[in-house]
Amino acid sequence: MKGLLIKELLSLRQYAKIFAGLAVFFLLMATLYQDSGVITAVVTFMSVIVVISSFSYDEAVHWAELSACFPFTRKNLVAAKYLFALILTLGLSLTLGLVNLLVCLALGLSLASLVPSLAAALGTALILLSVIIPLIYQFGVEKSRYLFTLVVLIPVLLFVLLGPTLESVFGGLSALIPAGVLPLGALLVLATAGCLPLSFGIAVRIFTRKDL
Repeated sequence: MKGLLIKELLSLRQYAKIFAGLAVFFLLMATLYQDSGVITAVVTFMSVIVVISSFSYDEAVHWAELSACFPFTRKNLVAAKYLFALILTLGLSLTLGLVNLLVCLALGLSLASLVPSLAAALGTALILLSVIIPLIYQFGVEKSRYLFTLVVLIPVLLFVLLGPTLESVFGGLSALIPAGVLPLGALLVLATAGCLPLSFGIAVRIFTRKDL
């Protein structure tokens, strides 16, 4: 397992320049718009992109077939991917959270939304990864890109179409529930606690039954 995780982490070296470029870009955006929230958006974006790219690299070198030569079970291979995705997302969250804090202090921005926005970005990233990883194991990287797009777009479209109804419902609830009792970030993190184990179990079952 340790060797599999090291393999995944070593692949991050090729993204060093991308991380640096995005950090500069989002810092400029935060300074320009006086809003540090844009920095946390990179957590969701980069987590999904890097994990998908790691699967693309594995497909290119036929890693699934090659791994049969090593004493790894298929469950080990899937577990390494999920552990890599978790470490990557947590690492990005902590790093960009610190950057976000420094930007807020430098620009004199409010720190009130720092933790909730970071928790929301972390939860969103992990939920999206919980969806995309089993899809990749089932359909491969290329087909999963299109399916993942649909998975993301459908809720967005429903939210837009049902916007007035949702606003009236949650507007009424917000009058009854004190602010901050049920922050979106906390709800997403709690949802992730259920999504990740379920996603892992589905991915293991798919990959175990798959002919290589």
